[in-house]
Amino acid sequence: MRHFEFDDRGITSRIAEGRRRSSYFVPIAQPRKKGGSGQLSLVGEGWTAERMQENDSINRVRDHVAAFRRAGYPGVTSVTRELLASSIGRST
Repeated sequence: MRHFEFDDRGITSRIAEGRRRSSYFVPIAQPRKKGGSGQLSLVGEGWTAERMQENDSINRVRDHVAAFRRAGYPGVTSVTRELLASSIGRST
């Protein structure tokens, strides 16, 4: 598995091995101007780490799933184990 890396300006063309931690950027509203749209924006300045927030719940689920896979799918039937093993080979 590979992903594109982020830096302070946003996504880069650098590819990193492994799965990126699930996160999102917190949009910051632009100051109100007369006739402005008032929409939140991620464009321009501010792609800094302070605006990046990890999805803790998603990352915990991913960690548990990885541990479940490493342990050999404990508690599942042999048919389920075969199905899981065959689906993993197709998804990578």
